[in-house]
This record gives sequence, structure tokens and C-alpha cells, in this order.
Amino acid sequence: MTLAATEAPPTPLHKLIPAIVANAGTDGIGRTKLVKLLYLIDLESYCRRGVTLTGASWIRQKKGPLPSALYRVTEELEGKEIRIEERLKGRFTEKTHVIGPTTRYDLTFVDPERSIVDDVLETYGRMPLDAILRVVYETPPMRAALAAEEEAGVELLNVSLDFSTCDADLLAETDEQETAEMGGVDDREAERLRALKGLRATWR
Repeated sequence: MTLAATEAPPTPLHKLIPAIVANAGTDGIGRTKLVKLLYLIDLESYCRRGVTLTGASWIRQKKGPLPSALYRVTEELEGKEIRIEERLKGRFTEKTHVIGPTTRYDLTFVDPERSIVDDVLETYGRMPLDAILRVVYETPPMRAALAAEEEAGVELLNVSLDFSTCDADLLAETDEQETAEMGGVDDREAERLRALKGLRATWR
């Protein structure tokens, strides 16, 4: 699709956010889970290829990693590629992202990006939020950020996350052991997890 002359070309975030929302189906996806899946995709891309998929700057926020461009991009997508609704989740309301009425962009990815997106969404897309949070907080950038906070004795918010702490070779060596510790994970799921060499999937 040709973009209107007045519109800036989409960034990878403009493609990836609607792709994750579409993967969630009609139930949509809450903002916290959306952000965590974005993070896991970018981290996996960095660990496999040495670059993130989105090119976004990731910072440490109260609820974990956050791409600094998130709010601007979702605002630009709202009413077109996505809709954002306030939905009741227990006693609280949450901003839920659902598929929008139209799209201006080609939202498809090609390999190797497509393989990374598919692997992460297949493994973590249907996982409950609390389990995803456990995965995220066990990744090397977050572990390094938490270690720095412990040393400083305070929460260090708005600090850039260092993806270079991802040692793909070291993590690949631990994948098999960690997968073996996940009681109840079937062979297909275990094989998928082993393919995600950049992520420390320690949930059980």
C-alpha cells in the first residue's frame, strides 16, 4: 500500500504492535502484556542478530521494560490499525488493544524478522501475564537493572536497558537444562523453547 504523502513511513513498531494485537484475537491484549511481548521480541532479535527488531530505546519503568516511543506510536495507530478500550479486569480497568477497522501499512514481516516474531508469539502469546512477567524479569537486561538497583538501594527508573548483556551463546547452553526443569511441558513446546536461544524461559 502506498502511503499518503503527508504520512511518515511506519517504523517497525507501527507494524509490530498491530501484529501482536491481531495475534491476540477478539479478546484483545492489555497494555502491560503487549509491552512485554514487544520486549521479548526485541531481546530475541538482539540475541540472534545483534540488533533489535524495532530499533526502539528501552527504559526501565515501574512495571518493567518500556519502549520510549510506545505512547506516541499507539496514538498514531489508534482508530486505524488498533482501537484502545478501557476494560474491567477484576477490580481494575486496563487499556486493552483490539484490532482496528483499517490499515494503512503492509503489516507483514519477512525472515529473519518473521521467524523471530512467530517464535515469540507462539511461545508466549497465550501465556498468562504473571508468567510472562516472570520470564521478563529473568532476562539479562532486567537482571542487570535489578542488580544495579540493589547496589544503589533505590529504584532506578527511566534508565536505559542494556541489551548487550544478552549472551546468546551462554544462554543457549542453559536452554536444555532449563527446559528439562519445566515439569509438564510437552515435547513440541520444549522444542520451541529451545529455539528461543536468547531468552531465559524459567517459568514452570
